[in-house]
Amino acid sequence: MPCAPSRAMTNAIFPAATSGGPGDFRVWWMDTRTGRWNVWYTSTTDGGATWSPAVRLSNAVSGEPYKSRRGFAEAYGGVAYWQSDAPAARRLYGEQLELWREIGDKREIANALFNRAYADMIDVMNGKAATKEASDAPLLNEALELYRELGDVGGEANILWALGSINFFTNNAAVAEGWYLQSLELHRSAENRTMEAWSLHMLGLSILGQRRFTEGLEVVRHALRHFYEAGDVAGITLVLDDLAIAALGLGETARAGRLWGAARHLQERTGTGLADYVQQTNELFGVPTPKDLLSPEELSVLSAEGAAMSFDEVVAYALEVPAGELPSSHVEVPT
Repeated sequence: MPCAPSRAMTNAIFPAATSGGPGDFRVWWMDTRTGRWNVWYTSTTDGGATWSPAVRLSNAVSGEPYKSRRGFAEAYGGVAYWQSDAPAARRLYGEQLELWREIGDKREIANALFNRAYADMIDVMNGKAATKEASDAPLLNEALELYRELGDVGGEANILWALGSINFFTNNAAVAEGWYLQSLELHRSAENRTMEAWSLHMLGLSILGQRRFTEGLEVVRHALRHFYEAGDVAGITLVLDDLAIAALGLGETARAGRLWGAARHLQERTGTGLADYVQQTNELFGVPTPKDLLSPEELSVLSAEGAAMSFDEVVAYALEVPAGELPSSHVEVPT
């Protein structure tokens, strides 16, 4: 992976990388180009065709060679976030934010603000944060101002998505819907199909949370088409659950049970681990799921029928189209 190295021969160790979305990659490493071990950083927004000039994130010029770990804070913070370790994520993303404020790069400051705010989202999603405190979102508002100043449409769209999520997880589906709609429009204008799909998914959940099942069904099916074309198994798993809830709300209990079972079978085959996510989030709004309304015996039978479908059959069933009319997909599901 290109890392914008210096022309001089150096030793390099401890690479770390993370992704901020399609084509957006960030890389950290240590090398000795200055004569001391320092942490360096570079990024790309075009999938590696071009890279930003390497930025030194530590200032080791004398003394101990490993002077600061802060340069790796974003990478380690991401690990903590996905492990739902809120204290560690807050600490590491806080170090990342402090570092970029010292360097003064506005785009990286905005990204660090976004990350630090999402560390708090762990508590918001678990119901541990007060609604008012979450809705104020000072870190996200500061990041939003920076992205708008920079004219960064993708960054602005991500912040709008985050503001929608804060309201969604604090039981305010109507307000969340407005933020997700704004995010969706910007992601579409930037032709970011991945984030368009995720915006549609959360927009659909917000609509379903308000019991507008017919409207929510169409929004979520739109998301499924994008996830299927992109080969995003995690997104497909979640959307099958969205569609199960929509079907149940429309009185189609058999369809709801089959989609529910298909989502859990897909989770077992791929290890995505997301099939209970919708059950948890829809408890916020009191919207029933198949697990809530179907008897254990009925749910078991219908779930088995859904699990018996092939991957393409499940997607076609969810979209209510013949399997031969599905768009091309890059999904490879283990058998």
